[in-house]
Amino acid sequence: MDQTELKAAVEALLARDKNLRGYGIRVNVDRNTVYLTGVVDTLSEKEYLAALVSALPGVDRVVPDIAISTDSAINDGAVLAEVAEELQVARVDPKHIGAKVKDGVVTLIGRTDDPAELATAREAAAKARGVKGVTTTVRLRKDDRETLAAIFHRQVKNDREEGKD
Repeated sequence: MDQTELKAAVEALLARDKNLRGYGIRVNVDRNTVYLTGVVDTLSEKEYLAALVSALPGVDRVVPDIAISTDSAINDGAVLAEVAEELQVARVDPKHIGAKVKDGVVTLIGRTDDPAELATAREAAAKARGVKGVTTTVRLRKDDRETLAAIFHRQVKNDREEGKD
């Protein structure tokens, strides 16, 4: 596929996609690298756009020069409220994972046993209006509680080492 055909394929894909067709994303192609320029409302839309175009046959690389904007000014407090709402909708346990926001960048905070919960939280935060990026300091922890069997075996091992057979 030549560069003109690839550009036409990308443009057709964006025109068909109900989530992206209203944004008027501009497309340029050079040596199978697709350059996307425009504005979307959320980080998740930007990520979706890049993944969608990357999956097209003939695309070697995608360079998404995509800004994230909203219809009106949104401050960090409003972004945090949007993120909290998205985390709630995604059923992320607020006792495990929370968020803080600085200049539109969300930092997920807390602890969880479940890597899937962290992935869900990241996806949910990226859907919130005004989010420019998502980072995490969430610590994944394993269950620290010993089972009764583990305690028993440890005690038996200690008794043997002390000659208390």
